[in-house]
Amino acid sequence: MTKTATITWTLPTKRPFAADFSHSIISLSLDDGANFTEIANVPTGAPDQEAVAGNLDVGQWIARGILFDVDGRASPPAEAAFFVPDESAPDALVDLGVTLS
Repeated sequence: MTKTATITWTLPTKRPFAADFSHSIISLSLDDGANFTEIANVPTGAPDQEAVAGNLDVGQWIARGILFDVDGRASPPAEAAFFVPDESAPDALVDLGVTLS
């Protein structure tokens, strides 16, 4: 059974540069961070700083968010790990036998 994850974040109140924030890019990885797939590009002026990812398979995921300013400079990545559990029914019994007496 697949799951949906809502990823939320808060913009920083301090920054090491004077330029305004532009957007956040949110990505997901299912291979321990070896590869990330972008799922959302959210303007910092959006009313909700969130991204929704649906149809997530069972496994250990990493969500990554990077904030960009209007000059294209990127923040260090922020990451959060989460696990999608296997909630499927168990497999059928194996070698079920009947003995009559």
